[in-house]
Amino acid sequence: MQLREFIKECHQRDVFKHLSIYVVSGWVLIQVFSEIREPFGLPKISMTYLLLVLIAGFPFYVYLIWRYRLKPSEQDSDRSNHLKVVMREDIEKEGNRPVKSKKHLPGIQFYSPFQKMYFAFLTVIFLISLGSVSWIVRANFITEPDPGAFTFPVEERNDKVAVLSFENNTMNADLDVVGKMAVDWIIHGITQNEMGQVISPKVLEQYNTVMKASMVSDDENSILTEVLKPGKVITGKYYLSNGKLLIQCVILDGNMNETLETIEPVSCPTDSPLECIEELKQRLL
Repeated sequence: MQLREFIKECHQRDVFKHLSIYVVSGWVLIQVFSEIREPFGLPKISMTYLLLVLIAGFPFYVYLIWRYRLKPSEQDSDRSNHLKVVMREDIEKEGNRPVKSKKHLPGIQFYSPFQKMYFAFLTVIFLISLGSVSWIVRANFITEPDPGAFTFPVEERNDKVAVLSFENNTMNADLDVVGKMAVDWIIHGITQNEMGQVISPKVLEQYNTVMKASMVSDDENSILTEVLKPGKVITGKYYLSNGKLLIQCVILDGNMNETLETIEPVSCPTDSPLECIEELKQRLL
């Protein structure tokens, strides 16, 4: 079979149609994967993995086209062509005159010209795919200069914790000390348990003073989020409720625009604020 005849027959049997489905689907998959890779936090080498799978799978796909699309029709069309004319004597029907008849030779496999040409091209495709896979593996896995390309991106751990002053909503200036005690107690608990680097209200005040002296914006929130950049921010307030002291506390993210955790409020008699503060510290830790 000549090449022109083979191509024509492939077109008639929709071989090119099935091949185009694989190529177009693979191209779309690569485009979609390139868009979702970063949002899903996948390493950049994952694109190489996908490309390897698509290239290595192409020869198998070509074989499956033959196995499930071409072979059944090939067998049906060749069933009569694979019969050999033999001579035999049929005495009962024709007397002594030799009669020609067709018999299938069992155990003998006949290959059509199309099948031979198809598998020749399949072999070529397999060798090209094997060479491409080998080249990609060598370029990306053997001589890869950046080992970090194979790992998932790991965000830098931010263990800074800012503890802000607690707001006094009791309308009683004598209870200002409760907020200071709460802040000191929480800072001591975080430091003692080595749970992070603490940014205290005093540190924030010092930065604020420096910013004012350098004629830079002295907004405390800006200093905290843009200069000190903590991972978490602890803030709270306290007030009187039914003659008892009630302290509330929340944990915010570093930008102070999302509440990560709301601590259950604690209450105690106004003459025993340490009870509230200690219980609050334990809940925070």
